[in-house]
Amino acid sequence: MHRFLLATLLLPVLIPVAVCAQDDERVWAFRPVERPEIPRPRDSARVANPVDAFIVKSLETVDLTLSPRAPRRTLLRRIHLDLLGLPPTPVEIDQFLSDTRPDAWVRLVDRLLASPDYGHRWAQHWLDVVRYADSDGFEYDDPRPHAWRYRDWVIEALNGDKPFARFIHEQIAADELFPENRQALVALGLHRLGPLRLNAGTQDKAKNRQERLTEIVDMVGSAFLGVTFGCARCHDHKFDPLPQADYYRLQAFFAASQAVDLPLVPAGIRASREKARKVWIKKRDAIRKRLEEVEAPVKKRLLAERRGRFGKETLEALAVDASVRTPDQSRLATAAERMLIIVEADIREALPEAKREQYVAVQAELQGVLSSEPAAVASVMAIADRGRDVPSTHRLVRGEPHHPGEEVFPSFPAVMVQRGRPVRPSSFGKGPALRSTRSATARVGIRQDGEPSWPGGWPPNPIPSRQESLSTGCGSITSDRALLPRRTILE
Repeated sequence: MHRFLLATLLLPVLIPVAVCAQDDERVWAFRPVERPEIPRPRDSARVANPVDAFIVKSLETVDLTLSPRAPRRTLLRRIHLDLLGLPPTPVEIDQFLSDTRPDAWVRLVDRLLASPDYGHRWAQHWLDVVRYADSDGFEYDDPRPHAWRYRDWVIEALNGDKPFARFIHEQIAADELFPENRQALVALGLHRLGPLRLNAGTQDKAKNRQERLTEIVDMVGSAFLGVTFGCARCHDHKFDPLPQADYYRLQAFFAASQAVDLPLVPAGIRASREKARKVWIKKRDAIRKRLEEVEAPVKKRLLAERRGRFGKETLEALAVDASVRTPDQSRLATAAERMLIIVEADIREALPEAKREQYVAVQAELQGVLSSEPAAVASVMAIADRGRDVPSTHRLVRGEPHHPGEEVFPSFPAVMVQRGRPVRPSSFGKGPALRSTRSATARVGIRQDGEPSWPGGWPPNPIPSRQESLSTGCGSITSDRALLPRRTILE
């Protein structure tokens, strides 16, 4: 139940007091978000809002000014590409250029935000952040038949203006916070999106479990906190103030979780559908058995006839294991195996007329049954806590699951924890746990939400990408650092 604690601590609401040294430039991004004083640039005529004031003042420090205001046609194209990912149509261009009302721009933005295409466009950004995929990856790349439900949940969350706090809560711990809300459970698919390799390679259960937990921790760190936690899996982080033990303390929030497919229908409906499906399967299998009873002797006779046409060398090639055949034997065997394929048309042609009609009738009966297949119980990729049987979490020496170090308990990295309010190991629920990190979460949320809407991104990056950490991405290169907390508070 630690994920309940974790989800609540991620809320970007009440900003904590970080325990890091206030004069340490490396960790400025972990400090509380404070409302900065709005600067007063010389060119105040170009300032339409507080954000403009920061940008104009920053440009003035290097003897630069804002570019001329873009034409309305250019603005229209920009806002369409930013919000919908599509250019405006000729009709939309004419409508906007002919709209002389003072609030024409506001009306345009409201219309685009209300478009269903907005959710499809902006969901792409979030799905990239959380490494969404419709298949497992690696060489087998098995499909994930229920992954699309999470994708659609993200789209609906954006189009429905779901609050960001609720957006986080449902993805981290919907099964604990909203267990009766079946649509919220779809958000738990977040934890199942990483690359998965269970059909090949290592079948070491401990290592497979550790790889799954690693994927979750890396995703939480990059998507919600803007920190490359994966760098601390095997050793202390080389840039951020994150010791290796903190990595496994964060991982401990998810130690009780296991991958499950949760049904999206009530138990009563599920039982009724499962019963109907069992009846259907029994009927389908009975018809297939009747077909097999007709097909088996015919197939046997046809195979014997075809094999009888093969020469001695071909029969010898077929008798040799495919892995040790010579090139000539492989060629002969491949050609012969094609000739031994029996299809339905071959069976119908080989049957006497009376039996042929009976065979065709049974086939039609089977097709009718297959077309009436009952709907399967809708389910979603998710995770659930395994109850009391939870393995303890240890710091792993060099990240190796078979070399455990000291035991650790669910807690947040010290650099992110509010002074005097540590996460208690005895607390349960992954929901309340991220309150201590809300300054980082707010900053990362602004980055994830704001960057695509600004042509060219922020100048330069005020929040790191997934490949950067908050300190290495911000501490040394941000020119408009004061603008970030301002936007964070405004949002």
